[in-house]
Amino acid sequence: MNTDLIIIPLLINLILFAYIKYNYSDYLKLVLFSIINYQASVLLWKENKNNKPKSYYLLLVMFFISIGTFMLLLLKDNQSPFISEHFLLIIPILILAIGILISFNKVANYISGKIFLQDEISSEYNNNISIFNQSLGIIIFPITILITYTKTAEVFIYLGIVLFVLIYFLKIIRLFKINISKQLNILYLFLYLCTLEIIPILYIVKFLSFI
Repeated sequence: MNTDLIIIPLLINLILFAYIKYNYSDYLKLVLFSIINYQASVLLWKENKNNKPKSYYLLLVMFFISIGTFMLLLLKDNQSPFISEHFLLIIPILILAIGILISFNKVANYISGKIFLQDEISSEYNNNISIFNQSLGIIIFPITILITYTKTAEVFIYLGIVLFVLIYFLKIIRLFKINISKQLNILYLFLYLCTLEIIPILYIVKFLSFI
């Protein structure tokens, strides 16, 4: 597999990050702070509720490129003929798969909010899904560079996986915090975790093993 082409998504992300850092530095800091501070995420949710800024979408683009690139690097030693023959298609395919899963997660969350009359909670949690995704994209981006251009790639691959898992659990903790603050029925929370969080992760693992 011609991994030299990996420089293309890395350069795109570098340009995106530099542009966001220069023009939306405060928003960037608030997004990163929001993953550890619930009140900061509430502030972002209220600000973005009706009118999402340009930086919101730029960070999501960066997230998709970062995660797609990271997953490709996880697969780079795979001897699958499909990966070798269709290298340039792998990242778009991964991005599409991730986008479908996230969209399913958000739509299902929205529908469950309607069914259980918890629109506010589903709206706030959907915003938090975006916040954690944006933060993950920022954090994983330098990891993809280190994996590509250092001799200790395996170390940074494991570091990337650890960070991915850590942010995922922080997102689950945030879900609990939102529900506790709204005094939601614990049964609803349990059903949500089983159907909308665990199942998508299983599909991601199955998809990667299929490739």
